[in-house]
Amino acid sequence: METRTSSMIGRHPAVAVSGEARERLAICADSCLVCMQTCTTCADACLAEENVKGLVDCVRLNLDCADACRATASVLMRAIGGDARVARALLRACFDLCAACADMCAGHADEYAHCLICAEACRDCQHACKDLLDALL
Repeated sequence: METRTSSMIGRHPAVAVSGEARERLAICADSCLVCMQTCTTCADACLAEENVKGLVDCVRLNLDCADACRATASVLMRAIGGDARVARALLRACFDLCAACADMCAGHADEYAHCLICAEACRDCQHACKDLLDALL
């Protein structure tokens, strides 16, 4: 299914990737944006919990992950015709932050449903980053 992201990539006059890599680029950018939104909402939900002091590290990691996902998606969409080294560096950082955030949220998932949703979004984004990294190597 074509998304707006894949439509934009497909119509960009300077796209340096094609075929499967182009599809992975669109999936990764979309996954990063979903993860950014989910992590931001999870942080906000953590702040509303009674045990907010026990969730401080989770909030920080949610916000760090959201920022990394936002930056990665933005650079991916601007760098589609440019230097892949920058994209690879951001993808690796995003992969690492998504892995850490997913682990943190999974540890709270039994108590906080929003953390389960966040962990799933982070894992999806982590896999999308890995898939794109593999395609760009």
